[in-house]
Amino acid sequence: MSEVNWSGFIEVFRNSPPGSRCEALIANAYEVKDSNPGIEVAVYDIDSERAADLGVEEAPSVMVNGKILINGMASTEGLMKSLEEAQPEVVGLMFTRAPGNEEVEALRDFVRAGVGTADFLVLFLLNDGVWLARENGPLLREIGSVLENGEVLCVEKFLKESGIGRSELVSGVEVIDLEEFVDRVFGCGQVLSL
Repeated sequence: MSEVNWSGFIEVFRNSPPGSRCEALIANAYEVKDSNPGIEVAVYDIDSERAADLGVEEAPSVMVNGKILINGMASTEGLMKSLEEAQPEVVGLMFTRAPGNEEVEALRDFVRAGVGTADFLVLFLLNDGVWLARENGPLLREIGSVLENGEVLCVEKFLKESGIGRSELVSGVEVIDLEEFVDRVFGCGQVLSL
C-alpha cells in the first residue's frame, strides 16, 4: 500500500455487537491509518447519532472525508482510492492591493463566495493587500469567516514595507515569509487573484 502525504478521515459504522464483516472493515480502516500518519479513524455503532446525522442506515458502512459513503465492505485499496477522490478542495484567494471604497463590496462578495464553496479557503495578502488584515480593515467580518475554516496569510515583507505591525492585525492572521508563501500557493487546488 502506498503512503499518502495528506490527511483524511474514515468513519466506520458497525452493528453492535459487530459481526465478522464489520470487524474486517474496521481492520482495513486501521491498516490504512497505520500506513498513513495523516489519516484518522472513528468507529460508530449503526444506531449512533453520527450515523443518523449522515443518513447511514446499514452496516458495515464507511464514510470517507464526509464525502463518499460506501455501503458494505471496502478493501484497503478501495479506502485509499476513496481518500484520494474525497480530498478537500483548497481554494486560495490572493489580494495584492487594498481596495478603494467602490471595490469593497465586490471583494466582500468574492470572499463570501469562496467561504461558501471551498472546503478550506486560504486568503493570501501581499503587496498593498496586507492592509486588508488590519484590525479595523474593510473586510474584518469576512476575514473572521475565513478563519473559521481556513487561513489568512500575510507576507511579512509587505507588512514591513507598509509599516503595519503584527499587533495591528486581526487575531488569527498568520505572517509568513515569501518562501512559505510560494509553498502555500502550490498547496492550493486553485488560486484566484485580484
